[in-house]
Amino acid sequence: MKKRLILLWCLLSATACLYAQDVTITYSGLGSGCNVFANNTTVGGLTHRTTLGSPTYNSTNQSVKLTSTIVSGSKGTEFKIAYNFKVDYKYIIKITCRNTVNASAFSKLYVSFGDNGSNSLCDGPQLIDGQGSYLDMISNSFNEETYDFYTPFTTPYSYVRIAAVPDLQSNPATQTIEIKKIVIDEIPPTPTFNINPASLSVPCGSTTVTHFTCVNKYSTPGVTAYQWTVGSGWTNPSGNPVSGTFNTPSSQNYLDLKPASSGSAPGNVKVVPVIGVSYVGNTTCTVSLAPFSTSATLSGSTAICTSSSYTVSGMEPGVTFSGWTVSPPGIVSLSTTSATTTTL
Repeated sequence: MKKRLILLWCLLSATACLYAQDVTITYSGLGSGCNVFANNTTVGGLTHRTTLGSPTYNSTNQSVKLTSTIVSGSKGTEFKIAYNFKVDYKYIIKITCRNTVNASAFSKLYVSFGDNGSNSLCDGPQLIDGQGSYLDMISNSFNEETYDFYTPFTTPYSYVRIAAVPDLQSNPATQTIEIKKIVIDEIPPTPTFNINPASLSVPCGSTTVTHFTCVNKYSTPGVTAYQWTVGSGWTNPSGNPVSGTFNTPSSQNYLDLKPASSGSAPGNVKVVPVIGVSYVGNTTCTVSLAPFSTSATLSGSTAICTSSSYTVSGMEPGVTFSGWTVSPPGIVSLSTTSATTTTL
């Protein structure tokens, strides 16, 4: 039933399953000793370390042994595996394991996330409080047990922890779980692409170059090119006109553009990743002309008896002086209406 549910979930989320990343850890060839992960031990490319109690190794079954007991308290054994669990990703953890005894009340195998220190001692099961998701270890034959974490992670974690925890009514009181293999399936979120900036307000007269970028939020593989659609009114940094629809290679997810005209807003800029799966995100930058403002100042007398001179100064580059007017007209005359200084 579990396999059918997982298959159905993959069919409904084809994109996510297409890019799922699997890590398989097989516990073969570990050394003997009273605490097999007393020191950092690499298995399947991932670092293992004991956090509680003393995991041991069964060389015959090629399995890690985790003992739990209710003798003198609820005690168990736990180890951690270093792995980069990412925000917005989903995970499936599959553990091939068994209970070594036939029980009427079963010990539990917990999966949780985050660090919990380390233990190098050979001190046997220690007091433990089960955290995370668990399954009862019913069978004494090796079976693959599946822990589904289908809710996207909101917090990143650097470790997954595996713990044997007793049931308070465990019978027998002491039980051992053996683990032969662990598989971590990493399921990325829906591919997301966004253009940066998402909107642009161009000041009047600006010739500033804007760096447009298509941001691949989750580093989704498979992009073969980027298709750009550039509205009119843009040039490249060298001043050559740029407009229409064209592609850049997958190695160039950016475009540098500057306004061609100081008097009007250039068109919108859109980028579409060329990729064989569906995606979400905003890929169009909306471009507008910023409201006009100037730091230019007018100097001259505020009281007039016979005549007075007036000057406009401090205009920004690209701002053109359009002339003088007086109101109401006909009362005074101006020496010029076009120069930045006039006499009234």
